[in-house]
Amino acid sequence: MKGIVSLVLVLALLPGGASLPRMAAAGETLPPEALVKTVVDVYRYASRRLHGKPEAVRHRMLVDLVNEKIMPTIDYPHVTREIFTNHWASLEEAGRAEEAVTAVEDAFRARYVQSLKAFNNLKLRVFKAQIEGDRARVHVKVDAFNTFGNDVYFHRAADGSWKVVDVHIVGLSIVDAVRQAVDKGVEAYGYEKVFEYMRQESEKAGR
Repeated sequence: MKGIVSLVLVLALLPGGASLPRMAAAGETLPPEALVKTVVDVYRYASRRLHGKPEAVRHRMLVDLVNEKIMPTIDYPHVTREIFTNHWASLEEAGRAEEAVTAVEDAFRARYVQSLKAFNNLKLRVFKAQIEGDRARVHVKVDAFNTFGNDVYFHRAADGSWKVVDVHIVGLSIVDAVRQAVDKGVEAYGYEKVFEYMRQESEKAGR
């Protein structure tokens, strides 16, 4: 189950300024590298502008930032299907596919709030997106920690916008790692325990 926690930290190590990031306007589609920088700016803003505020106030503001600025950058239905790919048919047959998507969203939200609280400034470089049709990759190099860097993968969602679908950290897919953890959790404990774990993560952070 630890792997589930890792998935929601996929964009937590990115650079940027301290101003509150702009989201796409109605009808506007931000390119992949701009979305990466949007998430980056959330971390910088939270680190520099919200530090020192009363804990309860800061926590509420972090939850609001995650809900407004980070959650919309990820294609949760797609990511959930990939994570639960070995169980998706059973989930749909049982009428629980939507519950799985909600559980993954809740787990992401919780971990993002926690990672915002613990964020330390790092030096990274965000490279221009490599786009092939409806797929894109943004390379992010963490100079202080690795030579090869990380890759953020996007696809075009049904509405035409770019959404994050996976991150490879030094070549290792986060979605693949989480899928393995979910497979073990479902086989050992069933869907209820897996969903319960995700809900508990969400409750720790607040919605």
